[in-house]
Amino acid sequence: MTASTSTASPSHRLPVCDAKATARALPFAALTKAIETAAVEYREGKILSPERMVVPMGQGGVMLSMPATSHDIGIHKLVNVHPGNAALKLPTIHGIVTVCAAATGQPLCQLDGPVVTGRRTAAVSMVAIHRLLGHAPRQVLLIGTGVQARHHIQALQDLYPDCAVWVRSRQVATAQALCAEFAEPGTVRACPAGIPEGVDAVITLKPIVEEQGNSFILLLHPVEQMRQLMTSQLGKVSHTFEQMSADDPETRRLIHFGRQAARGGFPVLLCGEEGVGKELLSQAIHNESERAGGPYIAGNCQLYADSVLGQDFMGSAPTDDENGRLSRLELANGGTLFLDEFESMSLEVQVKLLRLLEVLGYELGYVPVQQSFTLDDALAARQHSFARDSKGDVPR
Repeated sequence: MTASTSTASPSHRLPVCDAKATARALPFAALTKAIETAAVEYREGKILSPERMVVPMGQGGVMLSMPATSHDIGIHKLVNVHPGNAALKLPTIHGIVTVCAAATGQPLCQLDGPVVTGRRTAAVSMVAIHRLLGHAPRQVLLIGTGVQARHHIQALQDLYPDCAVWVRSRQVATAQALCAEFAEPGTVRACPAGIPEGVDAVITLKPIVEEQGNSFILLLHPVEQMRQLMTSQLGKVSHTFEQMSADDPETRRLIHFGRQAARGGFPVLLCGEEGVGKELLSQAIHNESERAGGPYIAGNCQLYADSVLGQDFMGSAPTDDENGRLSRLELANGGTLFLDEFESMSLEVQVKLLRLLEVLGYELGYVPVQQSFTLDDALAARQHSFARDSKGDVPR
């Protein structure tokens, strides 16, 4: 029995799908098409999905409640995240997804939460490849060896059986061990360093901490086309200060200072433990500011922990052989750039970003959007302008 055909009545037991049954109920071919349809319906307001509710639990855990409704079904995803479970040799994430009929509210089935998240996230990446790459991928590089890597490999093998998959990890042995789990030898290979020649797409996979299953996909596209995509379709966020409860004095104080930051044009440093909502606060600041109409670009700095991946952050100029890559500053031009876990960024990139902020005088509005540039280009251009205005007195 699959989730799509199961029905329940007061006299029948509610079908509960374990991990394997959930995976069978969500084949990637059908799931990818459903994700595309859902994205359009969500944009048109046909799917309602409010901000998730986060409730603290014991031992540093949190409970996440995520409902959503459409014309035919309603779902409720309930996830418990307990980081301390690793010491107990228990999963850190437990979750269930309850599916019900929209017309009657009658429960239809329950699905395994982590499997739904994993396959959903991989399917979103497959939609991006289908829509943006323009052809079936010949080679894909996955950076990461966690749960999401496994789901992405399965999705690529199901949808693109002729595609070669490279896997990269900080430890080559870890990548090799993951590759050994898959039956087709040679189609999934460990990548020791860099980006192999001929790779069509790079997918960087962040470990699931809050059961969001976020993945950032970088398609090697012409710079202008990628810029148009990022500014027109991505970088929009909905969280505002109005959605934050003002019952608590500390929260009211946070809202007050957040709104002050939104009115300024200077960088903002948000400090707090993991999971307290720094990214949601940054979204609220963005939406309250004059930059609300621009893109909101979030980046996990763990992805830029070495110099090779740091090139993605800094961008690269076009050459005779390759298209340029947009720097994160250019993608966020006119909007907000949120850097999560900044201390994880390589020192090389940190130094360049710090110098750029210093010579800009905390004003990034000069950045041109008509052409590609790198952090090095921007730094040199601004230093030249500063030297001209100050008669050669360039800070170092």
